Amino acid sequence: MGVYDALKDAVNIAQKADNVELYRALLDVQKESLDLLEENKNLKEKIKELKDNTEISKSLIFKNNSYYKKDDIEYKEPYCSNCWDNNQKLIRMHLRNIYPGTLTAICNTCKTSTRTGESYNI
Repeated sequence: MGVYDALKDAVNIAQKADNVELYRALLDVQKESLDLLEENKNLKEKIKELKDNTEISKSLIFKNNSYYKKDDIEYKEPYCSNCWDNNQKLIRMHLRNIYPGTLTAICNTCKTSTRTGESYNI
């Protein structure tokens, strides 16, 4: 039996015993335990997110003002450094031949743009 179930049973007993003060105190404890369970759930989710971000960070290389995955040996799929550095969001940038002979990567989320190097067929 968990803490919440035990408190629920205690609340029922206090209610049947017609002890209003005990009943109110147990309801307060029950509410606090629910709040703690919710906080615990949120903290576990945050820990998982931080672990995931650590793994992603280990898989990235910074080059030409963008991030690339280590397995992208030709550096053809840039990710926005602004979005990753500030929000830990791995946002793929869109490649455009804006300037002759130079490829520009543009983030549709934060509008950051950077030249990635020589152009190639995209």
